[in-house]
Amino acid sequence: MAVGNNVATLAGQLEKVSSRDIQDMVALDSVLWKLFKARPKDNVSTRPERIVYKVGRGIKSRSNQLDGQDLGRGGAPQYAFGNIAPVAFNWGAEWTELSTIATDNREKAVFDYMAKTMKDLAAVPGFNLDSLVSWGDGSNTLCTVTSYDATNFIIYVDNAARVEQGQDLDIYNGGLGTASTSTVTVSGTVNGSKAIYLTAAASTAPVAGALVLENNSPGTAGSGINGILAYLANRTTGTYTGVPIAAHPGFFQTPNVAAGGATLTPQIARLLLAQIKLAKGVDATVGANTKFHMNLDQRTAWENTGLSVTTQFQTGTSAIGRDTLAAKQVTTIGGIEIVDNIKAIQGRIDLIDFDTFYLTEVTELDLYRVGNNTVFPVYGASGGLTTTQISYMIWMGNIVCDEPTANAFISGLAIPSGY
Repeated sequence: MAVGNNVATLAGQLEKVSSRDIQDMVALDSVLWKLFKARPKDNVSTRPERIVYKVGRGIKSRSNQLDGQDLGRGGAPQYAFGNIAPVAFNWGAEWTELSTIATDNREKAVFDYMAKTMKDLAAVPGFNLDSLVSWGDGSNTLCTVTSYDATNFIIYVDNAARVEQGQDLDIYNGGLGTASTSTVTVSGTVNGSKAIYLTAAASTAPVAGALVLENNSPGTAGSGINGILAYLANRTTGTYTGVPIAAHPGFFQTPNVAAGGATLTPQIARLLLAQIKLAKGVDATVGANTKFHMNLDQRTAWENTGLSVTTQFQTGTSAIGRDTLAAKQVTTIGGIEIVDNIKAIQGRIDLIDFDTFYLTEVTELDLYRVGNNTVFPVYGASGGLTTTQISYMIWMGNIVCDEPTANAFISGLAIPSGY
């Protein structure tokens, strides 16, 4: 007779986990990703999805005396059609029978190793997808190398918070469209110093400017998941989901304020809001689901503007001994909510209308299933079973922004010291 054990009960539990439960768990370890929603119901096939853009109203106007003159011809709304291909990701966790047996009750261990493994399996996709869309140039790039310490196996990058311990990364010294020069495994990160520690030396030393991509990515432009840089850009050439940008001047250009190294001020923020009105028309307003997305550097820069004002008000008063640093940071800019994200691009602020973004999904984020099974055995070299088991999470889809002029961004902001 088979003896019940923790693995057996876990397998039974996993089959009862719904996709909605998993979505909730994933949201706990993401900031930006969880704000993108699928439109009911935007499930698509594995073929590229057709995206429709209304690029102009097209109605013709002319002066006329209305005294028998020709009224001329009319026009009609104009549409452009783009395409976006789905991309797929998977995340795997594996464990041995002994690790389960040794921790399956409180008399043996202070925690259940299996339960913690499965909790992490649900959380890591949120972290990973959040990292990818926070850069989001459409190539699965995670960060850029600034230097490499070959003695201590450390890669210094622009933002180490987008990777985590145990993750495999592909390095492209020659940039996109070239061959990967090495694959490395992360032993840990120090986000404050922007350092990624490796388990071993890279087979080819990463160079300054090299790109760090999600493991097993194609390594070409447009082959990965889209995010911030794919959509929030002020380009006048190239394409936007396959549509030539130059063919529709203004429509695919996200309003931008180039700060040129200046420190964030209320005037710069006001100019950004004005840019949206200039792009969309005199009656344009910021959408109800619009938020400012930024890293901690610009959240601090905004707070610093308030501290300067506070200091001016308190100078010459009985402010001696008063705590000028509030317990909580300011939560809005111009009344619009701030979302801070340690994975966001430093020196930049994005004003995102999340009603113009949506997920297009082939399959929702869920456990990989074969029949009713979500836990699978691993086979040994002999063809027989090992005592190791494995489980996966999968997702296939992409992100769409169908109204880029409803969004805006500030680039080239000064980064406060220490960030």
